[in-house]
Amino acid sequence: MQSRFGAEDGYVAFGPIFSPILVGDPGEQRETGTVLEALGLTAGEEAVYRLLVDAPRSVADLAAALDRPAAAIEADLTTLTGRGLVSRHPDHRPDRHPGPRPDDRPDRHAGGHRDRHAGVHLDGRPDRDSDRRAGGRSGRQADGQADRCADGHEGHRADGSADRHGDRYAAAPPSVALGGLLTARREELRTAELAIVALAEQHRMAAADRAVGDLIEVVTGVEAVRQRFLQIQWAARERVRSFSTAPFVAVPPSDNTAEDRGVDRGIEYQVAIEREVLATPGAVPGIVDSVRKGVQVRVADKLPIKLMMADSELALVPLTTEPGGEPAAVLLHRSGLLTGVEALFEAVWQRAYPLRADALGELRESHEPEIGELDRKILALLLSGLTDEAVAGQLDLSLRTLQRRLRALMDLAGVRTRVQLGWHAARHDWA
Repeated sequence: MQSRFGAEDGYVAFGPIFSPILVGDPGEQRETGTVLEALGLTAGEEAVYRLLVDAPRSVADLAAALDRPAAAIEADLTTLTGRGLVSRHPDHRPDRHPGPRPDDRPDRHAGGHRDRHAGVHLDGRPDRDSDRRAGGRSGRQADGQADRCADGHEGHRADGSADRHGDRYAAAPPSVALGGLLTARREELRTAELAIVALAEQHRMAAADRAVGDLIEVVTGVEAVRQRFLQIQWAARERVRSFSTAPFVAVPPSDNTAEDRGVDRGIEYQVAIEREVLATPGAVPGIVDSVRKGVQVRVADKLPIKLMMADSELALVPLTTEPGGEPAAVLLHRSGLLTGVEALFEAVWQRAYPLRADALGELRESHEPEIGELDRKILALLLSGLTDEAVAGQLDLSLRTLQRRLRALMDLAGVRTRVQLGWHAARHDWA
C-alpha cells in the first residue's frame, strides 16, 4: 500500500507508553489526519520520523523515500531536532575524506634529494622531470577536489554554507521522546480542564445572583434553534431527556447527530415520542436504530410540549409560533421553572409505554416491562447481597454503568428505592 508520501508498509512497535504505534514507513496511516498530530507533529514531520525510527538516513535518502524536495526534508528535520525527536550524526566515512595520494609524498631520486619548494637539484641544476610530475599531481589533486565537491557530500554550496546532505539522522526512542510530548500535552489538557471547572463555578455563582429574566434565553431562527438543540446534548454529563412531537420544524430526527456521539460517550438517553410521530415517513427506521444503540424510547398518546433537557441544568422548550412563522425557543437555565419541566417529563415518562425493536426491524409496544439478560444478572447478584462494586467487577462493568442501569430498572418498575426494586423483581420473576 502506498501512502500519500510514497512510502511502503511499515511495522508495529510496542513500547511502555504507546501500544501499538505504527513506525517505519507510513503506509498504514489513516486516510485523514495523522496519528501523531495530537502531539503537535505535522504530516511531513511524522513521515520523516517514522522512516528514521526504522533506520538512520540521510537527507537524500529521506527525500527519495518520501518523494519530497530536500529543502522540505531539511525543514522537517530542523523542527524534529529542535524538539529532541531526532539527532544528527556527521558523516565520517573514509571514502568521504580521502588521505594523501601515494604520489603526493616527497620524491626521492638515486642521485640526490629534491628541494620540495622548487624543481631543482641540490647542485643547482633544473629538474624538468619534477616540473612535469608536479603539474600532473596538481591536475589530479584539482580533479579529486572537484569530484568530492560535485558529489554533494563534501565541500560547500555556492552560497558558502556547509553541505550536510551526507550527514545521517537518527530518531530518538519513541517511548522517551514522544512520551515527553504526551506528558506535556496531558498537562496542557489538565490545565484547560481546571480552567473550565473554575469558569463553570464562576458562572454558577453569578447565576445565583442573576435576575429571573437572566435565567431565560429566547432563541429565534432555525439555525439558532438547531445550534442550541445540539449544544444542550453536547453539554450533558449523565442524561438527556426529550419529548418528540410532530411536525419537526428546526431539527428532524435524522439530523440529530449529537445523539450518536452522546451514546458513545456513555450518556443515557430517554426519549418520549408522541404516537403521531410513528406515522411520519422514515421515522420508524430511525427509532429502531436508536433503540438498538441503547436509547430508551417510550410512546405516549399525546405530549404537552416539545422538550430537550440535559441533566438538571438546561432545557430547550420551543415556543408556539404561527404557521410559516420564524421558529423560536426558550433556553431555561437551572431554576424553579426548570425543576417544574423536569417533574413534567418524569410524570409523562412513567405513563408512557416502552418500545422494543424485534429481529425484523419492527417496533413493538410493550405494556409489560421487559428486561435483558444482563439486567437479570445484575438483580440476581444484588439480591444475593453483593455490593455495587462487587457486582460491577463480576460483570466487567464500570460502576457508573451499573448505577445507570439500576436507575433505568427502577424507572421501568415505577419504584423509588432499591428495596422496592428488589420486591418488584422477585414478584415479576426478573431475577
